[in-house]
Amino acid sequence: MPHEVIMPVLGMNQDTGTLLRWLRREGDAVAVGDPVMEIATDKITVEIESPADGVLAGLSAAEGEEVPVGRAVAWVLEPGESLPADTPAAPAAEPGPVPAGEAGLPGTPARLPAASPVARRLAAELGIDLAEIAGSGGRITKADVERHHAAAQAHEGPVLASPKARRLARERGLELAAISGSGPDGAVLTADVEAFASAARDVPGPPAADAVELEPSRMWQVMASRLTESWQTVPHFYLSRTVDASQMLAWRDALRRQGREDITVSDLLLRITAASLREHPRLNASWRDGHIQQHPQVNIGMAVAVADGLLVPVFHDAGKLSLSELADRRRHLVQAARAGQLTLPEMTGGTFSITNLGMFGVEEFKAIVNPPEAAILAIGAIRDAVVAVQGEPAVRPVFNLTLSCDHRAVDGALAARFLATLHERMETPMLLLD
Repeated sequence: MPHEVIMPVLGMNQDTGTLLRWLRREGDAVAVGDPVMEIATDKITVEIESPADGVLAGLSAAEGEEVPVGRAVAWVLEPGESLPADTPAAPAAEPGPVPAGEAGLPGTPARLPAASPVARRLAAELGIDLAEIAGSGGRITKADVERHHAAAQAHEGPVLASPKARRLARERGLELAAISGSGPDGAVLTADVEAFASAARDVPGPPAADAVELEPSRMWQVMASRLTESWQTVPHFYLSRTVDASQMLAWRDALRRQGREDITVSDLLLRITAASLREHPRLNASWRDGHIQQHPQVNIGMAVAVADGLLVPVFHDAGKLSLSELADRRRHLVQAARAGQLTLPEMTGGTFSITNLGMFGVEEFKAIVNPPEAAILAIGAIRDAVVAVQGEPAVRPVFNLTLSCDHRAVDGALAARFLATLHERMETPMLLLD
């Protein structure tokens, strides 16, 4: 029977996804696992693979279209099969680029070169044809695009800029040297030229204003939209406590002496939070359609700062992972987030979130709840403070916890009990040794 290619569910509170581009065309032969389209999730670009061997047919969504999750946007047909009678007509689409050596070969379907999503995005920004790049390891990576761009720049002069940016600057009579670049190694991109030209046009006369209107990335636009919606619709309340970090730091140092130098405070916080959520399942919940939904798995999202905004990779079933497993998983997810290589499962399904600004010296802050999750935990920097110890002043390393909650799913007493458990376990973390 025909196999559907559907717009996948991208998150618990998402109704649509954006089809960015088709990677195969109507009538192309595909195999199981071949990428057939790129879609945009809340934060990243994801390739969706063919569910079967056969011929791709019935493409019913255009590039750039918002598509309801669960809707079939194409079909994979085996020999002798035909499209269902109610399949919409395929949209008109421009043919994609053909890699060198494949164009014109009889019976060879046109296809894009194998490349990571971040490499495709960067090449598009720089105006580079992927077919001109020799990939490493059988797939074009971001590093391959950057090397190709750097080699091309060597023939263009001292200012790094994409071909499109150079052409646009020439057309508008702008000096590239006067434009700040946002690309690799400070390369000037088309968006930089447009922003500079827009700022110059809006200034009535000298002296020129320093302010430049920036065009936010899609990731930033989605983040702004979602957090605005959360702030306007979720009734937030906040609880805070100060934690003595002495025992937690001693635990980390003991593990490092045992050869686990990779264990961080973030790993300890993940382990403690996961264990505490299992004990307080109402915090591991969501408010959906007037009902409180408690989740059987503890899936903790951890905010990671990247160049274009914020990503929140998810530690699935974190309540069943050991400290070592959490540390290994954290290292992989952070590296993948910063490289733009997170997969769809690694970005979805979160039931609780943690955000930590301690590395920036922030002592305390209030985070915005990530719907439909019931709560998010904000963690501040570890710092020395004078505290009372058995009635006497003493200097101890401390940090602040602030729990932001959705009052529809959690009340003050439930949140306070969970925060008390967190506090106790963070001050006596050796109880969780595994």
